[in-house]
Amino acid sequence: MNELGYIVCDKKLKDLKGFVKCVDDFSLADLTKPTLLVGIENAKKNIKTFSILNKKIGNHLFWTYKKTENRVDFEKDINYFYKFIINNIIHDIKYYYINIYNLKYNKIKKLYNIIYSGDRKYIYISNDMIYLLYNKNNILGISLQMIEYLKIDKEKILKKLHSNKSNVICTDASQCVRDVKGEIGNKKYVIPYFMSIL
Repeated sequence: MNELGYIVCDKKLKDLKGFVKCVDDFSLADLTKPTLLVGIENAKKNIKTFSILNKKIGNHLFWTYKKTENRVDFEKDINYFYKFIINNIIHDIKYYYINIYNLKYNKIKKLYNIIYSGDRKYIYISNDMIYLLYNKNNILGISLQMIEYLKIDKEKILKKLHSNKSNVICTDASQCVRDVKGEIGNKKYVIPYFMSIL
């Protein structure tokens, strides 16, 4: 799994999100990614411009109290840190809902070639929607209800998706989905992107 951010703490923290790595030394964190220092002494030691009033230092560096120093701030700040990481990533993702009812034949053919190609694809299926990562940061959304409305058997579509060994498919029960779902709010469409980097 690729880490999307780092938490620097002198002891392991429980119940961390799977997309964050906990390290015990500041030098072990990749500072090109969001990093949270835990503990006031840890922050003072590693942040030259440390101020107790400013918990965000620069674009990607934060600090918070240890749970034993200030539990309320710790929990609030760690949740903010998770949301910051997620929002940082989804900022550049573009979502396109594909209304297949209005598609012209050449666009349907192009969509078919995208979906059933041998290229590696990340697909999230939830509540009668298929979300597919296309060209690094574009997500295509296709309604299975719309497919049924057009008298196309959605089970055949799903079976064909699952039979393509190049497809990585997740549902709401998948661990990857559970790791990010609480942080993305109503932006479920971004999940295939996270599948591709986690």
